[in-house]
Amino acid sequence: MKINVILITYNHAGYIRQTLESILMQQTPHEVEIIVADDCSTDSTVEIVREYENKTSFGFIYLPKEKNTGYIRNYQQAFAACTGDFVAIMEGDDYWLKPNHLQNHIDFLEKYNDSPMSYNRHLRLFEDQNREEIFDWTSEKEYEYVTTEQLALGNRIGNLSCCVFRGERIKNLDRKLFDMEIADWMLGMYMGQFGSLLYLKEVTSAYRIHDSGQWSRMS
Repeated sequence: MKINVILITYNHAGYIRQTLESILMQQTPHEVEIIVADDCSTDSTVEIVREYENKTSFGFIYLPKEKNTGYIRNYQQAFAACTGDFVAIMEGDDYWLKPNHLQNHIDFLEKYNDSPMSYNRHLRLFEDQNREEIFDWTSEKEYEYVTTEQLALGNRIGNLSCCVFRGERIKNLDRKLFDMEIADWMLGMYMGQFGSLLYLKEVTSAYRIHDSGQWSRMS
């Protein structure tokens, strides 16, 4: 079985070491291939990523890019490059907290094979406010099913770095999605047409929220 980890980066030199180390610490019996989707960073992000190639058995693929294309097109190119049975996302300023992050998702998706994707509760780090939060968990189970109808009432995902998708769904994404400002919320609602999403209780990832973030800098 093969897992693609899409690493989305743009000028993340200040964060990328912790990000990469959290990927490389993952414990899974499956093949892991890291797809580096850098959107023409002007800092040393890519050079730092290359330092880690010989520190792991995980493979690295660097997507060609001649000019900055923006967040949406960068994701489109990265999704198109995926060949794995499962696809995980890591944005270059986030990181995973536990070495079982990937395998926990795979275990749930294999057990509940009617779900097109899973996402986990995560630590939200408000760096500019020096505070953090984790969404409450009220269920007695280790997971919840979430439908598109529930997601339409509000974003219950909140971050792409906590998401894992079935590879077949990523390979067949509707191209029209990339004509919109697609991110975790819209992508989750799209996936929900193929089955309920799995929301996992265990907190295995961290989402940095800061003024230079793609979404948090918006009004």
